[in-house]
Amino acid sequence: MSRVGVVRRRCGRAAILVSAAVVFAACNSSPAGAPVIGHPSISIEVPLAMTACTGTGSCVALGTSASGTGPAIAAQYRRGDGTWAVLRTPPATSDTFVSSSCWRTGCLIAGTSPTSGDLIWRYRAGDPSLGAVTTPPLGTIATAVSCFGAQSCVLIDTTGPGADSRLSVTTNGGTSWSTPADITWSAGDDIFSIACTDPLNCVVAATPAGPPGGAPAPLVEVTNDGGITWNAPSIPANVLTMEALTCFAHHCNALVDVGGTTEWAHSRGFARRWTLHRLSGMAVAMACTPTDHCVIVGTLHDAPWLATTSGSTWSTKPLRYVPSALTAAACGTSVCAVSAPSTVATLAP
Repeated sequence: MSRVGVVRRRCGRAAILVSAAVVFAACNSSPAGAPVIGHPSISIEVPLAMTACTGTGSCVALGTSASGTGPAIAAQYRRGDGTWAVLRTPPATSDTFVSSSCWRTGCLIAGTSPTSGDLIWRYRAGDPSLGAVTTPPLGTIATAVSCFGAQSCVLIDTTGPGADSRLSVTTNGGTSWSTPADITWSAGDDIFSIACTDPLNCVVAATPAGPPGGAPAPLVEVTNDGGITWNAPSIPANVLTMEALTCFAHHCNALVDVGGTTEWAHSRGFARRWTLHRLSGMAVAMACTPTDHCVIVGTLHDAPWLATTSGSTWSTKPLRYVPSALTAAACGTSVCAVSAPSTVATLAP
C-alpha cells in the first residue's frame, strides 16, 4: 500500500500544552551510497506535483495546470522495466488533486473539480490510463485518502466551507462508497492528512479554524471505531503542524513543523507517543513503505535534498540530474517515486 504525503505550509500559534516524550536523534547528514538518478518528465508544459506507487512497483506521477493555455494535465506511469510512459487521463479542466494512496495493484487519486466537486481517479498497476470512479454524494472536495487493503480505502471530503468533514469507506476501489459519516468535531477545520490501518483505526491531522484573529493550533485525532468516536493523543508541545501522516500496524510517521523547521516524527504507539528527529534539510514531502522505511524530500541550502530512514535513523542520499527541488514522494512495498516539477526518480529506500 502506498503512503504519500505532501506538506502544505501553515502558520501555527503556540502548540497545545500536552505532555509527550521528545527525543532528538542524531544522524548522518552527509550524502552516502549510490546516487538517486533523476529523469526528465515527459511533459514540458505541465509541472508534476503528485506521485503514487502500488505494491507491484508501478508508479504514477501527475500534475495539473489552471493557466487556461496549453494542456490542463500531464501524467506518466512507471512500467515494469523501470521506464516511464505517457498515462492517458479523463478530460480535465482546472481540476486539482491533493491526495493519493495505493494498494498492491491500484491507487486512488483524490481532489476536486470546479464542475463536479469531489474528484477521484483510479489507477490499475501497469494500465496506460486513469479512469474516474464514483464519489460520495454532495462532496465538494476530497481532501485526503488512505488505502489499507486490496481496493479498500478511507476518504475524507467536505460539502463546503464551514461544513463538517465526512468519512467514507470503499471496499471495491471506488466503485461504491459507504454513506458519508460526519466528523462532528471538524466543522470549519481543514483535515488534510489521514492514515488508516483498517476501516476502524485511523489517525487524522487538521488545522482548526481557531478563534477570529488567532493563528490555528495543530489538531491530531484518532478513531478506533471507524469515526464514531475520536480522541486526541498527546503530541510534543513544540509542534506547530503535523502532516504527511503514514501508519502501518502501530507505527506512524509524519513531518512536523517545530518553530519554523521541519522534523521527522515517529510513533510506535499509533500516534500516542512521538519521537522527533532533526533533519538537515527543509522537508516538504514524505512517504513510507510497509516495513517502516521512509523517503523524505525537500531542500538544503536552496538545493534539492533527499533522505531515507531506517528504524530511528536517517541518512541523506546524493542526487544526480535533479535540477530543481523535489516536491512529492510515494512508496509502494519496495519502490518509492519522487518528483520535481520537471523530474521523476525512483529508489529502494
